[in-house]
Amino acid sequence: MALTGLRISEFQDLVENFRLNWNEYLHIRHPDRERKLGGGRIGQLKTVEEKLLFALFYLKAYPTFDVLAFIVQFHRTRACQQVLMLLPVLEKTLGRKLVLPERKISSVEEFLRKFPDAKDVLGDGS
Repeated sequence: MALTGLRISEFQDLVENFRLNWNEYLHIRHPDRERKLGGGRIGQLKTVEEKLLFALFYLKAYPTFDVLAFIVQFHRTRACQQVLMLLPVLEKTLGRKLVLPERKISSVEEFLRKFPDAKDVLGDGS
């Protein structure tokens, strides 16, 4: 599956473990919950499979939150919140920490520390 980097069978193998970890996350996040799980507002990612696909797609394509929000028809803030909720669940499901590239380099010195072999740098301000 080009969207996630996984074959459909690999994706399906992850679903049940992801579901268990998602439900555990919900219990930890809301320990004094009065409503049963599933009560309340239904989000745009309705199923566990949609949540898993969303997280895997984010990791595969690594779009900005603006682009991700456009693709899934969320507000950019909601796209960020979903990623922040789902990545720890995915990390637990996979049994390893996922390392993402840093989004910002705030100075020339920081850039040179991270990329000491860089000779030329071009910036596009348009």
